[in-house]
Amino acid sequence: MSHFSSFTRRGVIQLRWLGSRLNCLFTKYRDIPTPGIMAQTNLIKPKKGQTTQQEKQLHIGKSHRSVLYRKCSSKRCQTGHKLHPTSYFPRLQTFETSSSFLSCSRRFSNTAAVLAKPPTAKKNSFSLNPIDDLQPLIQVPILPQIERVVDPTEEEVQRATQLFKPAARRHKIEFVLSAPNPDYAPENNTPEIAIMGRSNVGKSTLLQCLFREVPDLEVKTSKTPGHTKMANFFRVGRAMTLVDMPGYGYRQPADFVHIVEDYLIQRKNLRMAVFMVDGAAGIASWDTVAIEMIEDFKRPYVLVMTKIDKVSRHVLLRNVLAVRQVIKERTKACLPQVFLVSGVTGDGVPLLQYFFAHVTDSLKK
Repeated sequence: MSHFSSFTRRGVIQLRWLGSRLNCLFTKYRDIPTPGIMAQTNLIKPKKGQTTQQEKQLHIGKSHRSVLYRKCSSKRCQTGHKLHPTSYFPRLQTFETSSSFLSCSRRFSNTAAVLAKPPTAKKNSFSLNPIDDLQPLIQVPILPQIERVVDPTEEEVQRATQLFKPAARRHKIEFVLSAPNPDYAPENNTPEIAIMGRSNVGKSTLLQCLFREVPDLEVKTSKTPGHTKMANFFRVGRAMTLVDMPGYGYRQPADFVHIVEDYLIQRKNLRMAVFMVDGAAGIASWDTVAIEMIEDFKRPYVLVMTKIDKVSRHVLLRNVLAVRQVIKERTKACLPQVFLVSGVTGDGVPLLQYFFAHVTDSLKK
């Protein structure tokens, strides 16, 4: 009996000791915030070389990441405290322990994002080739590599964009004149690129975006269809001349057909015609008639889809595939590559600038 009593007293002493240790641990950890609180807390970042009062009190010695940190990073824990991954950004407090389990201390530090945060676009950033951005929506290649007329590197694109920036006397970018017909067009030896399309498709807006680095150059734009009634010539140094042709369709000028036809027939230094299509609406009946007219003159041209910022990606993809089908079935002089641009966001504009420099051999000069 005495043996049993001594065993009981020894067990009670051990239980009391264990209880005191558990009470100590509870006291140490009771102020630790939950993962939800840690993720939602917004701390003021201290200056370089300074630490917060909380870090001074809690930071002791060299530490390593605890089991609690690893478990809180799991998907199951995220589901438990009902936090969306994006709520962890931009600042996440991670709980870290040091030394052994019983003599542990804690500290909170601002660390890099644990989860892979998707990159956010900068205000001045733009997409080089918007067609590549649509490729994840479909398994079949939208524009196969063999059909790409140009596929430049970033360095080549930067060189081409420099052509659209004025450089004192050596490289002037200026408006030349407006011609009611080709007889009044300026005589020059620089290669020309004619920009044409139906009224209000965004020709003048695109030119305004192309020359955004030229503050003194005024490209008149209007929300009224048929605003451009004459061919406007813009000289880009000695590299090229861009011609803004009158629009067709609604409220087109009476002599539109004569201006465009005479220009396509008579202009010898015309290198490329750019035919613009509304990316939000796709190819309309007026566009089909204009394409047939260009095909009759057998002049090389390329299709450019505008206003891609005003339509969803799925609708834009559908319109791009429809344009590609028209090129394959109804055209012979049209280049297979389709360009997507936005005069508002600037997407696709640098690639189009490189294409202009490529067809005019401006990069070799």
